[in-house]
Amino acid sequence: MALPNCDLPGFAVVEILLRLPVKLLLRFRAVSKGWCEFITSPDFARMYLAHQLAGSAPSTHSLLLRESDSRSVTSISTSPVPVSNLEESGEVLFPLSKTALRFPFHLGSDYVNDFRVDGCCNGLVCVSLNHTVNLNASRKIVIWNPATTKYRIIDVPEGAPFEVASSELATWKNITLCGGVSTYLGFGYSPESNDYKLLRVWNMPGFANQRNSFLVWVYAFSAGTWKLISCNFRYLLTGSTPTIVNGCMHWYNSKKIIVFDIGKEEFRKMAVPRTDGSIERQLVCINGCLSLVAFDKHGCSAFEVWVLGDYHNSASWFKRFTVTYASLAPPKLVGCWKNDELLFQNSKNLLSCDLLSGSFECLQSLDSEADATIFNYFETFESVYGRGVRELQTND
Repeated sequence: MALPNCDLPGFAVVEILLRLPVKLLLRFRAVSKGWCEFITSPDFARMYLAHQLAGSAPSTHSLLLRESDSRSVTSISTSPVPVSNLEESGEVLFPLSKTALRFPFHLGSDYVNDFRVDGCCNGLVCVSLNHTVNLNASRKIVIWNPATTKYRIIDVPEGAPFEVASSELATWKNITLCGGVSTYLGFGYSPESNDYKLLRVWNMPGFANQRNSFLVWVYAFSAGTWKLISCNFRYLLTGSTPTIVNGCMHWYNSKKIIVFDIGKEEFRKMAVPRTDGSIERQLVCINGCLSLVAFDKHGCSAFEVWVLGDYHNSASWFKRFTVTYASLAPPKLVGCWKNDELLFQNSKNLLSCDLLSGSFECLQSLDSEADATIFNYFETFESVYGRGVRELQTND
């Protein structure tokens, strides 16, 4: 990878460029052919991603917020305001940077809930279109890099009538899709295979007193096609977005965790800790570790945080934190940020909880009390077509 002509040493040029926002770096392409080749090279994209994952450029890290009654996605970067100030004055000025992101693609239907943000990985955002319209309509998935404004549209393998395999993939039959079908979508990256993949699970109600049918599709960016995988999948997943840790997607399911290995394209089960008395449990990633948040069902206004110490040993769960929130109404857990702080939605406020101190801070006022979806986001040069792909073309 050739460095652009500059009076500074090569390593100094790279260190400076790695600390700059993507949009500014894109402007530098006009300096010369050498600068353009360097900035758009896959090698620089890999270095930039590694720099971001190390947390070395916090100014380009933010949260992506989607409120369920809004047709927009907002990027927010805030300096928290203590909740005590909110309680005392009842009104707070939020010292934040808030930007509404413009979609470079058409959302389709005007129905406010007809698109959904299904994941964010390494600066790439996964958006589902035509999410709630008639099942016979063509559904699409968009992979979008907000920093570079590049996107690609992926057709979803479905239709009506739709050729559906039996659970053993031994026989085939045609059915006309109807109500009751539930779908789950996961988007993630596997370091093992160095590939981004989409996972789509269909749960179709059983016909003629038969068991529900499950279809599992995988789309690998390197292959560019969907494939139906053979697996004995019989689980109802909870939560629309999986928690991704160690190259695997995780869903909490009653008394177990359902795991999908992105690289091996295999499902397995994982044991959960015994959290006696808890009524609600959710998975999060804290400091790179799979963690479970358990809310007490006895009205004690407290929750526990359990951490899986050794990912490959399901017996290594241990209780790391117990946090009370007696002064607040029961919050809704919506995510995690800064590696070790939990995000909650409480009425029309987005709150951050410092697990070490147990204190809550108000990050953002929301436009409504509608459910919010939150994702951690940072800028990258990642190609919407996969690792190591140079993108010079523009979307129409």
